Amino acid sequence: MRRFEILLLSLCLPTSSFATTWTVDDFGKADFNSIQQAIDASSNGDTILVYSGIYLEAINFNGKSISVEGESASSTTQLKVMVVA
Repeated sequence: MRRFEILLLSLCLPTSSFATTWTVDDFGKADFNSIQQAIDASSNGDTILVYSGIYLEAINFNGKSISVEGESASSTTQLKVMVVA
């Protein structure tokens, strides 16, 4: 009976093992308008997908282990950023 209770409890506990992909578009057709907004909302393991555009930002990863990627190899995304430690 004890094993069943532990199994049932483990199924009910929230988990943060699911990574999220956040999108960024400087024209506002995504989750966020800026890369920093997406970083602020992200958690470790998340991916930030940046759509084609020009982004002039100072960004701070806040110690998070995340991935920032361009949306497509066929489009041009210019990232002019200053990374803040």
